[in-house]
Amino acid sequence: MNALALLPDNTTLVSGSTDCSVCFWNTATSRRGGDHVTLPVLVGPWRFAADSKSVVILEDQGPAAVVARWQGVDFQERVPLLNLGTNVYEACISEDGRWLATTSWTGSEVQVWDLHSRNQSCEFTANAKSVVPCQFMAQGSRLVILHELTTPCTNGT
Repeated sequence: MNALALLPDNTTLVSGSTDCSVCFWNTATSRRGGDHVTLPVLVGPWRFAADSKSVVILEDQGPAAVVARWQGVDFQERVPLLNLGTNVYEACISEDGRWLATTSWTGSEVQVWDLHSRNQSCEFTANAKSVVPCQFMAQGSRLVILHELTTPCTNGT
């Protein structure tokens, strides 16, 4: 299993797997509800959009990374949002599916994208060997990152 999400109805749990399948579970009955959905792409980080009727996915398309919204019956209608190219190392998507943070293979550059406007919102370089965006906070206005320092910390000096 790659990810879990609880829909706003508080009874439908969705699980996503590395084989691109998405299963819907009715938590009131502890049984899987309906058939699973398999998307025709490798699924990276994903979130339900604010409407809870579409899924925002960072797709791994070989060397390139593409952000797309999958909607419609069984999430089979694809709407490309952003082509990120080949330099994406790690990424996270905000809870509402609006913001995307990525890091490059060089490790310390972080880019934040507004998926509604499909534009880069900001870019910064962390003083670290490698950076992983973990989670958006405060409605997308703050980003939690995990990083490895370029110089070791010293204790008490």
